[in-house]
Amino acid sequence: MLIKDIMSKSIITARPDETISQVLSRMRTKKVHQLPVVDKNSVLGIVTINKIITKEFDPATTKVSSVMIPTPTVRSDATIEEAAELIISANLRAIPVYDRELV
Repeated sequence: MLIKDIMSKSIITARPDETISQVLSRMRTKKVHQLPVVDKNSVLGIVTINKIITKEFDPATTKVSSVMIPTPTVRSDATIEEAAELIISANLRAIPVYDRELV
């Protein structure tokens, strides 16, 4: 089975210049625990709820860019096994699917 067969097609992202408060609100509304951080459709990293709650900072002024972490991406034609290896090695719950653009 391929990633394109099971991936979420509803893209919810964060920008590096957004505040943590803005992103937390979006996460709560959309019921997600991580968001890819993008700038002009380039994936810069990922921001996760776990990373946010383990840091001490002011969520109203702290920018996403200061807490995002690098993330691998996977192509939509990759196998589930290939994606699982990337997710496990990155110690994440999900990774962005990228085929010339975030899909």
